Amino acid sequence: MLAALDRSGWFVRGSLLKVFNRCGNPSCRCKADPPKLHGPYWQWSRKVAGKTVSGRLTDAQAEVVRGWIANAKLVAHRLAELDEVTRQVTERILAAIDE
Repeated sequence: MLAALDRSGWFVRGSLLKVFNRCGNPSCRCKADPPKLHGPYWQWSRKVAGKTVSGRLTDAQAEVVRGWIANAKLVAHRLAELDEVTRQVTERILAAIDE
């Protein structure tokens, strides 16, 4: 189980969104009917020191971050498994101490 964590590789938390935007130019195509929004752009949002931070990524950067976000989900799952095993072992050890 620990070896699987060791093989996980880089990981980051957050979400990756494909977004389309409107600009501030009143005569822009994004204000037409129907609107033709600007984009798509990749936006990565995450928590840093308790605050949400977002930034734009290129297509290549988004592909890397997408993989790292997937790794973060695997790491979280593996840590939950490890936590459960540790809880079970702790209960057995503490019960044996009282005997």
